[in-house]
Amino acid sequence: MSIFVNIAGYADPEILPTILDCMANARDPDALRFGVCWQRHPGDESLTSFVGKPWIRIDDVPAMESRGCCWARARSQALYDGEDFVLQLDSHHRFEPHWDKTLIDMMHETGAAKPMLTSYGAGYDAETGKNYASEPCKMVARPFCPDGTLLFVGAHVTDKALGVPAPARFFSGHFMFTLGQHCREVPYDPNLYFHGEESTMGARSWTHGYDMFHPRRIVVWHQYHRDGRRRHWDDQAELKRELDLISKARVRKLFRMEENDHDLTGFDVGQARPLDDYERFAGVDFKGRRLHQDAIDGVSPPTPFYDDRWAVHRRILMFWASEKVTYPPGTTKMAYFVDDKEGKMLWHTDVGPENDFQPPPFADFWSYRDPDCIVVWPHIGDKPHGVKYRLPLTSQTIHTAC
Repeated sequence: MSIFVNIAGYADPEILPTILDCMANARDPDALRFGVCWQRHPGDESLTSFVGKPWIRIDDVPAMESRGCCWARARSQALYDGEDFVLQLDSHHRFEPHWDKTLIDMMHETGAAKPMLTSYGAGYDAETGKNYASEPCKMVARPFCPDGTLLFVGAHVTDKALGVPAPARFFSGHFMFTLGQHCREVPYDPNLYFHGEESTMGARSWTHGYDMFHPRRIVVWHQYHRDGRRRHWDDQAELKRELDLISKARVRKLFRMEENDHDLTGFDVGQARPLDDYERFAGVDFKGRRLHQDAIDGVSPPTPFYDDRWAVHRRILMFWASEKVTYPPGTTKMAYFVDDKEGKMLWHTDVGPENDFQPPPFADFWSYRDPDCIVVWPHIGDKPHGVKYRLPLTSQTIHTAC
């Protein structure tokens, strides 16, 4: 079974180690066909020796001609040539032994007609070669940005929690494995820039009939920290600002947040299932820019669509009479919490002596649960020590807004 490995890389010294590790850890490396959008600066010869090889197709692009992440993904995706499966990656990954067999097996385990495995990978350090985690990841949503952008973060789950691939609400740009036909059915919109990629590709894939799942075990590791390495917006800040405005307007039109003049022909949602059904499944109200609490907490979909569980923005004035708090000798941090009336934590931060153990002026978070009290707990090291202080909240210290 052939696998198209779709990689978009920008001036990345990890692109060659990624390809080599992908091949070295495949059970059947002869079944791999790479499609790479290689955005490189002058003097970068990392992939030169691969040019013309039958197992790799390289779109060689001067970095200064690049128009961003989704533009590059569209170019690498266009190198697809009928392979059975597609694995989409960034250009900085490491792989589990026999990752190819594991992913194909998990596809069958889902029982779906058009399954897609996707999530954020666990992290690795390229300099030390260390992989950081052994638990698979799921994706959870973060509140909408003022411009309508929906962002996501990863959260670890235990192996016991994922006996089989778990249904997923959202799409990861840096790790996706599905049927090869996805490359033609859901082509990347080259007019998107960066933010909006994952929300649009998730909704478009789902409305084209693809069911998303998080892998039940780690298959790939991803390099998150790339300090000092160039990104597209580092080299072309003005172009980034221009393209980002266009991109986000297209995202808002796709999600019916606004009407504008952008033409989405070929890059709109699919016809297999309506967008409204995806919103109900994922727990997202794009037009209203709201999230269901389950989408924030990472509960497996589908969403029970209870109107009273839509999260709203909470802002708590962290007023605390510090003279009432005793700091035990050796205190290393103060843990501040906002809890609901049942004692469930809604917000948390740790503050050390460098800030005189004082909290930020406000606690900002999203929750459908009403906050009830502020909790302050001294710690020595990572262990609580001494009295846990509670301050009931009043209407003067709570601000709630949609």
